[in-house]
Amino acid sequence: MNSAVISNYGYDALFYHLQLKIFPATQEVEGQLVMEAKSEADGLATVPMDFYANLPVLNVGENAASFARSGNVLNLTLKQAFQRGQKFRVSVSYRGQPQSGGFGAFTFNTHSGAPIIASLSEPYYARLWWPCKDTPTDKADSVQVDLIVPDNLTGVSNGKLENVQSANGWKTFSWKERYPITTYLVSIAVSNYAELGETFTFTDGTAMPIRHYVYPENLASAQAQLADTRDMLAFFNHAFGDYPFKKEKYGHAQFAWGGGMEHQTITSIGGFGDGLISHEMTHQWFGDLITMKSWQDIWLNEGFASYGEALYIESRDGKAAYRNYMARFDHSYTGSVFVRDTTSVGSIFNITVYHKGAWVLHSLRHVIGDSTFFRLLRNYVADARYRFGTASTEDFKNLAENISGKELDWFFEQWVYREGRPDLRYAWKWESGQLIFRLQQTQSGNPYRLPLDLAAIAGTDTLRLALEHTGGFQEYRFAANKQITRVLVDPDYWVLKNLQQVDFNSLNVDGTMIPYTFALQPIYPNPFLLNQQPLLVNFSLGRNENVRLTVFNTLGQEIAILLVDRLTTGNHAQPWDGRHANGEPAPAGIYFIRLQTETAQATQRVVVLR
Repeated sequence: MNSAVISNYGYDALFYHLQLKIFPATQEVEGQLVMEAKSEADGLATVPMDFYANLPVLNVGENAASFARSGNVLNLTLKQAFQRGQKFRVSVSYRGQPQSGGFGAFTFNTHSGAPIIASLSEPYYARLWWPCKDTPTDKADSVQVDLIVPDNLTGVSNGKLENVQSANGWKTFSWKERYPITTYLVSIAVSNYAELGETFTFTDGTAMPIRHYVYPENLASAQAQLADTRDMLAFFNHAFGDYPFKKEKYGHAQFAWGGGMEHQTITSIGGFGDGLISHEMTHQWFGDLITMKSWQDIWLNEGFASYGEALYIESRDGKAAYRNYMARFDHSYTGSVFVRDTTSVGSIFNITVYHKGAWVLHSLRHVIGDSTFFRLLRNYVADARYRFGTASTEDFKNLAENISGKELDWFFEQWVYREGRPDLRYAWKWESGQLIFRLQQTQSGNPYRLPLDLAAIAGTDTLRLALEHTGGFQEYRFAANKQITRVLVDPDYWVLKNLQQVDFNSLNVDGTMIPYTFALQPIYPNPFLLNQQPLLVNFSLGRNENVRLTVFNTLGQEIAILLVDRLTTGNHAQPWDGRHANGEPAPAGIYFIRLQTETAQATQRVVVLR
């Protein structure tokens, strides 16, 4: 089903008030929807709403005079025409059995003999159970949901619980979501829930309730499995910025579907594993606060949430566990991360947008650097253009370029818009104090631009090297005084690839060979005694290119810039007097000299004595 049934709605939805009475025995709903909206056209006389034809409309009211149905579109004729910018209200009353669609949309099930009724409207199936403007690009400023359920059940929805009333065997749970929300995130979950609660306190002192609604028979196990929720929330607050809906709540409502759904402020969830909980929690920032502009951009929701799983593992268990987690996402993919076909649930929510989408972020982190990457995420979350609104892939790319100062068209083209991955063959040998490294891309189609790290092992020493491969066959030469016994390509696992090592002599000039000699020579003297003769940094270049030579401390802080210039092919030397950029002598300790060019990087360790 294509979501673009209505090409021009002509209005901006501002507020929905949905009253929904649920009849578990007959699997029916009786609803009344009031929508407040603002005209986006002069002379607006008809208001189209997305609403499936199988649910009979009983009557319409407020500024609506009559209605007509055309397929799954409900057209309301207004009592008067409204001009651009004018507000109006319409109401729709209906009753019937919601039709299933997508991941279920609106389902009646049971657990241990008790009813469980829940919604899961993503991607465009809110219209199966309530009339609305069912598109992610128009977020209502607020939504109120009144759930009227048998008095032995609890009704759960978005936002804050404002009121509970009982009358004649029924209970009404009135929930108010005061933050902007898109239609597919409006949620209901109804069952004989047991409730768990705790409080999360933000750094500014704001106290927010955490509420979990679980099946009574799962209470003990859920309590144990949900114990990490507060720690998880603390980590994501630190990584992304404060939880976006802190004036309301966060929590979970158990439902009959096997996975989870990131309903705003109240995730619907089928199980309580850390991966699922962290995935859905990440969505509160990426999916709920910032929603993808079109379903083609769904990776901005699902790729980010999948990557959130890995980030949480990294924070809890360390780098090795993080890399192992990302390895789970490295497998065969079908199609591109950017979705070409949005006509079905299967084509939108294919595993590529989840797992390769996570790898896009993982690789971007390597390209722009750790601190810049996390600054990008926090700026993205805080950006008023996207916060409580929508964003596209191009919006995120442009922000990444602005924050990093790097041109990234190539990166997004090859990893988001293109299918596949590079096929690499490599070989190496050590001779005459040099590591000679050969690399070739063999996949069909366009070449990839690949920033790659190497780890060259010589006994107990490891020489860290960096290069950029741009396709075809390339040969690189690095100074290496000690005999190299092993070379690891991409040792920290930043790049998606198929990698094969071959015999050195079998990998030669099949196409255009680009010989390249790049070397940062061993530092002398080392250790270096401050206030004695300057330390001399010797290096060589295999082509004319821009060079940056810097000094870092063990915290990764740049303390001195020795050289920024465009240099010619050949050997070069640059002194360092052992002082910071401000002229202060460097304290005794370990430092790193880093040589960077447009296509390669190398680092040497030096000890400073005083």
